[in-house]
Amino acid sequence: MKVQIEETGHIASINAPQGRLGLVSMDIDLSDVVLQEPHLYRWNGAQFVLDADIQAEIEQSEKLASARLYLNETDFYITRKLETGSPVPQAIGAKRAKARALLASNLPEFEE
Repeated sequence: MKVQIEETGHIASINAPQGRLGLVSMDIDLSDVVLQEPHLYRWNGAQFVLDADIQAEIEQSEKLASARLYLNETDFYITRKLETGSPVPQAIGAKRAKARALLASNLPEFEE
């Protein structure tokens, strides 16, 4: 495969040569994972690796998704408490509080 990379190591083109200055061309086979989302990877001098900043964003997104899922899956405890007065188990309440805090600390900035 003919791959061109930018000075940052990010993929500029795959089998579609660009005439821009500063691109480095290489003949290399890309894995299916890299081919599916080449914008997530950069060349580190030996191989294409997941960009560290993007990897951190993915991990943060997964944490937030996990927190939302946990809250959704345990909402019935809150409904049950409101309807019947049954207490929410302490471990569930504590974990829900952590999930809410994680989500609240990652709210987008709102413009007034």
